[in-house]
Amino acid sequence: MLKAREVTLDNLLDEVKKYHIAGYRLVTTTCVDLGDKFDILYHFDKDYKLENLRLTVDKGTKLKSISSIYFSSILPENEMQDMFGIKFDGLVVDYGGKLLLGEDSPLSPMAHIQIVKKEDTGNV
Repeated sequence: MLKAREVTLDNLLDEVKKYHIAGYRLVTTTCVDLGDKFDILYHFDKDYKLENLRLTVDKGTKLKSISSIYFSSILPENEMQDMFGIKFDGLVVDYGGKLLLGEDSPLSPMAHIQIVKKEDTGNV
């Protein structure tokens, strides 16, 4: 199992800022579908030393984007929106679920749940 320090929604940005201030680079962010929850893993590197943060959240939880701290996180965060249906608050560049997926693509194809687009029937 990957060694990672647990963080919460409340302290995520503070913990990420600590890595930035200490000179770590963001390697990437990954997502693991645990069924009813997601594990979001943040991977940082400095001098060939890899450190990880783990945020475990219920599905449907809106996450705070770290893109205001590490701009490069716009790519993995947008990918998680596309593939898992995770929404991010404060995402600096938000492709709205269309970074990797086309108009006819299934919604959140990597999630164990399927998000279905509601058809407009014209009824109010």
